[in-house]
Amino acid sequence: MDNENTAAQAISEPSQLEIELAEVKLRSLTLKRWLRTDEVALYLGTTIPSIRKLVLRKRLAPRKRFGRLYFDRDAIDEVFENSTSSAPHSIKRNQRWR
Repeated sequence: MDNENTAAQAISEPSQLEIELAEVKLRSLTLKRWLRTDEVALYLGTTIPSIRKLVLRKRLAPRKRFGRLYFDRDAIDEVFENSTSSAPHSIKRNQRWR
């Protein structure tokens, strides 16, 4: 019984090594200028499909090099720093349907 609980806990909780590796990867993303889609998702704390939606909505502008999409980290920071100005518009839009 204890073995089952320990195994379930080990699966659900990341190990200290995994946490440290994730922190190192996140810190390295703040040093890089050009990020791939998976790195942008990690940098913003979201998912890859969310990043694809932002590209389709033209909120993020990737550059394609060698068959991969790359995003400028400075442009990403600028987009999300200025995104608070569009919040009242989205609230009005959401209230339209009520």
